[in-house]
Amino acid sequence: MTRTFAQWLNRLWQPGKAEKELIDAFGQTFEAHAGRVVLNYLLDTYYCTVLVGREAIHLAEHSGQRSVVHDILQKLDQYREPQKYETKEPEVLTDVRANMEVRQ
Repeated sequence: MTRTFAQWLNRLWQPGKAEKELIDAFGQTFEAHAGRVVLNYLLDTYYCTVLVGREAIHLAEHSGQRSVVHDILQKLDQYREPQKYETKEPEVLTDVRANMEVRQ
């Protein structure tokens, strides 16, 4: 248990590497035939369902289940199209007025 915690803590402090490794693991898992079968089951059972009931606890449970499936879908999309999630440095714009001479 201590070793597992230490591994988690080590990954926590290396976010770029850990995130890439996690996204690759999601992609390899859910791109395989067995992963697609599981994902279809999760979509049918939890994600694409309508809540029937009036209890707040059921709403929270349903929302939590959908949230997990949504996270899987998002990570799978990041695996398939990483360029959509890349952040770019903003362009530095220069003020052209600073280079102009003032004539009177």
